[in-house]
Amino acid sequence: MEELHGDNRLLEGLEIVELGEGLISSLCGSMLADLGATVVKIEPPQGDWLRRFEPRVADQSLAYRQCSASKTVVVPTTDAEYQATVRAAVMRADAIVDHPDSHRDRAALGWLHSMDCIVRCNIHDNVPGNDTRLGETGIQATTGLCGYLGSLHEAPHTVRADVAAVAAATFTAQAVLAALFARERTGICPHIAVSATRSVAAIKSLTWAAQHDPDTWVGFHCNAETGPVQVPYQAADGPISFDLGAVTMADYKSLAAELDLDIDMSGLTPSDIAGFGDDAIRFRDAINRAIENRSAHEVGVAVQRARGISVPYTQLVRVPDEPQVVCLQSFRTSADSAVPLVRLPIRSDTPTHLPLGDSVRPRGSNMSASTPVNRAGAEGPLAGVKVLDLGIAGVGPWGATLLAYLGADVVKVESPSGDMIQQVEPDQNGRRTTYAALNLGKRVRVLDLKTEDGIEALKRAISESDVITENFRPGVMQRLGLDPAEILRLNPRIVTFSSTGYGVEGPLAERRATDGHIQALSGFAAANGRGGTPEVLRYNGFLDLLTSTMNTLGMLAGLLHTQRTGQGSRITNTMLGTAIFAEQVALASAHLGVDEPDDLSERAEYAPAGAFRTKDGWVAVEARNDHEWEMFESVVARYQNASLTFDVGTNSARCANRGALRQWIEASTCQLPTRAWVLAFQKAGVPVAPFTRDAENLDRAQVGDNSLITSTGDAEYGTLFVGAPPWEFSNYACSAPPPPVSIADGDVRTVQAGVVR
Repeated sequence: MEELHGDNRLLEGLEIVELGEGLISSLCGSMLADLGATVVKIEPPQGDWLRRFEPRVADQSLAYRQCSASKTVVVPTTDAEYQATVRAAVMRADAIVDHPDSHRDRAALGWLHSMDCIVRCNIHDNVPGNDTRLGETGIQATTGLCGYLGSLHEAPHTVRADVAAVAAATFTAQAVLAALFARERTGICPHIAVSATRSVAAIKSLTWAAQHDPDTWVGFHCNAETGPVQVPYQAADGPISFDLGAVTMADYKSLAAELDLDIDMSGLTPSDIAGFGDDAIRFRDAINRAIENRSAHEVGVAVQRARGISVPYTQLVRVPDEPQVVCLQSFRTSADSAVPLVRLPIRSDTPTHLPLGDSVRPRGSNMSASTPVNRAGAEGPLAGVKVLDLGIAGVGPWGATLLAYLGADVVKVESPSGDMIQQVEPDQNGRRTTYAALNLGKRVRVLDLKTEDGIEALKRAISESDVITENFRPGVMQRLGLDPAEILRLNPRIVTFSSTGYGVEGPLAERRATDGHIQALSGFAAANGRGGTPEVLRYNGFLDLLTSTMNTLGMLAGLLHTQRTGQGSRITNTMLGTAIFAEQVALASAHLGVDEPDDLSERAEYAPAGAFRTKDGWVAVEARNDHEWEMFESVVARYQNASLTFDVGTNSARCANRGALRQWIEASTCQLPTRAWVLAFQKAGVPVAPFTRDAENLDRAQVGDNSLITSTGDAEYGTLFVGAPPWEFSNYACSAPPPPVSIADGDVRTVQAGVVR
């Protein structure tokens, strides 16, 4: 199967108006543009403050250039012109994306709330109804994401990638496409609210489920905050990952002989001695001694032969030249671009000529679907959509689960031995929390695809489905006789979605991919390291589920394309491409040689931003633009005796004087407790939040606070906590669906730790 590289045209003919300022709305508009929509970005008269982010070339922010590459940008010169431009644009658009929390004047576009003839999606930093500004730092702090780097006793760290912005932008784009899909079938234009904090909380569903009430406190989802820092193994020419999680003892003995591994294996399995996690730490020195005189390539080939995983840790500046990244064509260049621009990792093949014009269903059309649509809206915008999920582990299944959240009927196909993720601890009342959280809302059907009967049953299911999704290793579907052409022959309208770790071509295409190894190869771990030593985010699964979230976006784009054209499509995504997309701003900084802040909580793109010491702890606060800085300074100056003796008039100047600025700020913040600063900055409209641990969020959920975490479950196994749905639709209910059930042999029962037979 060949890699897909062509331009996406799935959303061709749709027009989206983007109104928000900053990174989240800009990323969302960029995603929709890269999927083929016409996106018109209308900036306020003073210009989007993203323009002033660092680094800049020729006085233009590279973050702004990245996010505006495929859009039409309009910058009115007066408030009256701005209002008139927005009114004219929305009259011909299919949807509006706005981030009201980012506007200096949130009420200026209040008249948009009365428009019922267009899909309108508002992004909120916090939960809808709470207009507190948080920013990237505050969202990471609120959701506990900062607890997965460094140790419990260090100052808070933030993830050196705009993961909150990417998550929120992706969920926003999903919501827009789901609403447009529903509009095509019903003529109803939903209004939507998307929460950025809930977007990250949803991606953390595995940890909420694992830590709520485990039978035994085991497994890396339980211990993600308290485990040791995960650093690389060291080959002769650089750091590598070294994972023997799926290696048999026979293969290990061959590998040990080849690499001269001297480890007493009495009572151990290969997975006990190498990989990510607490147990493997104690054997790191022995493995490093065995590989210290061997090249990373030599070690990687040997581990691969043993069916383990080994990939190099890549520095950000070298990511575009990494051979596997080159095969993915993750970057695009233009004549006026100072750095390579990151491409959306979703790729599709669509016909060379789309049947536009009369054959495309017009806005607001009342078209019937193959399955009756529930107009009352209780079942979600995807009511009637049938999804066939062949996904395994984490990346594949959760993308389909999000479709179930949106109302689709999802049937998960599993082998007689069950999904491998069923072996991941912990249990809760005898049920594996990881498996359950990843597969909410599904019916599980057992099919043996090694038999002719199993393949025939799968083919019948394909002919009756709207989407088929899988994340097998490259070539598996072809070996089953189900290449994309055969699937389209069985069902010409079906969306065929495939997700891989590294892509289907290149030197690493055949290697197994897990979260930690993608962090290593993509530069994600290097960006989060200290003193030149890469560090893996201890939430083992975050990039898995971020990729799944991107997968759902691709499937929704395919569904909307089919609804409008009657044509099926093949769509792909990769974990490696998703990780690169998430760190695009950090990549731009690295390419230009921009020095990273010494403080591991600070952001390089604007200042001040990070964790600042208070009288009783730390506060996450940032000023992303000059207006927020004016409010920030006015609050801090109340408790400040010293005046500013250096330039702080622009974001560029504040970044250049970051160290001195931190000292000036902390001279004030150390005088009051965290809660006092949170209230003061909130009142001034400055993005702020306390740093919150997982236990605190779970305690709040336990007493009924569903702002970030919600519950689902069943009578047999009890309550399961997961992240709250990030979207709210005016016409549809989207709640966390119940745990999966088995439909094997026609008997519907709750799926436990293993497949019900």
